Amino acid sequence: MGRLVSGVVGVMLLVEVLGQVPAEPAEAQSVPQVFVDVPTSNQFTTAVAWLAGEGITRGCNPPSNSRFCPDDPVTRGEMAAFLVRAFDYTDRGDSDFLDDDGSVFEADIEKLAAAGVTLGCNPPGNDRYCPDRAVTRGEMAAFLVRAFGYTDRGDRDFLDDDGSVFETDIEKLAAAGVTLGCNPPANDRFCPDQATTRAQMAAFLHRAFGSPAPNIVPSAEGRIADHTLVAAYDTIPSGVVTEVANLHIYYGHTSHGSQLVTGVGMMPAAWQLVNLVETSPDLGYDVWEPQTDQWLEDHPETEVVIWSWCGQQSSNSVDDVQEYLDDMTALEVRYPDVQFIYMTGHLRGAYSEYLYGDAENQILQRDNQMVRDYAELHGKWLFDFADIESYLDGSEVQCTYHGMPVECVWPNDATGCAHSRMGNCDRKGKAWYTLLARMTGWDD
Repeated sequence: MGRLVSGVVGVMLLVEVLGQVPAEPAEAQSVPQVFVDVPTSNQFTTAVAWLAGEGITRGCNPPSNSRFCPDDPVTRGEMAAFLVRAFDYTDRGDSDFLDDDGSVFEADIEKLAAAGVTLGCNPPGNDRYCPDRAVTRGEMAAFLVRAFGYTDRGDRDFLDDDGSVFETDIEKLAAAGVTLGCNPPANDRFCPDQATTRAQMAAFLHRAFGSPAPNIVPSAEGRIADHTLVAAYDTIPSGVVTEVANLHIYYGHTSHGSQLVTGVGMMPAAWQLVNLVETSPDLGYDVWEPQTDQWLEDHPETEVVIWSWCGQQSSNSVDDVQEYLDDMTALEVRYPDVQFIYMTGHLRGAYSEYLYGDAENQILQRDNQMVRDYAELHGKWLFDFADIESYLDGSEVQCTYHGMPVECVWPNDATGCAHSRMGNCDRKGKAWYTLLARMTGWDD
């Protein structure tokens, strides 16, 4: 994937703390929604995005792993896996707890014990680990103090940890700045016996590692192929053309989506996409998501995935569109080295069976705008199929009907472009090629 621009860049200074927002938070910046159940409005988004970006978490619902389950208690088994991935522990040692045989976390538990981070769960015997039991905040303090080697007890004095077996660990964790407390704004309590949620665990680790820069969603500028991108096609350097022509692209479409391929087919031989794999059906069929999943499992060389709509955006419900966005996001989480291109649906127009109609057009505009808003908010690559075909070459006057965008009537009236005319396919091909050029890092 060295030829493609990473989907996330930048530096984040916002610090997440356990269970609360910092008293004086830094100015918030956009972070990616890497799991469908941790929206960007969630106070733990930064920490969870960092955790996923570092490979410490993969999700909570394998094999799709599209969810993080932020409010679920983190188990001691899961905690072992998180810490082993975070610290890259490899030695399994010779510990043999009685209750971890057959656990999916058995290897992680043994590595954690070999590193001296856990002693067991039933002192003084400590021959058990209790992998399925929820981690309390007191236990979390002990895990982190041992893992990071904190020694300074500082001068924090929580009201509710006196007499706790974890009192010393809690004080060291506070002195290290990893926790402020559990009852803002006073923060004079730690709640040592309270179960730690997966989201809180993410915040603990994020804070403990010094709040490293998480992946930041880049600006959507330059990542959207709309009508303004068509003219940039003529400025693509020959060296970039070579890179684009050799990209491994997986493209699912039916007739309308073929307009992009027809447009590229009008270009010189050296510009042809030699590693383009076309498939079907289109986004209107639920099979597209598992089909993509299987393709990427079998073809790790794939660099770009794009799927098109047919006419479904004129009748999709809001829930239908949201399901599409969620499925694309889930695929991005599972395959971080692949770039995914989102797409709007085609417009109504003067050609064939997709004639002007206010009712369908209102639904279409709403659904397409949902896709645009999501792409702009989260910095996604977007092929704005609808916008491109609502402008003629060299014009900034949008083709409309009753105040809503429609497909233009093309001066190049030659046939051969599915459901349209060759002038439309020419624009689609140029916009797509220019977007692919930008994905390789070219900046026009």
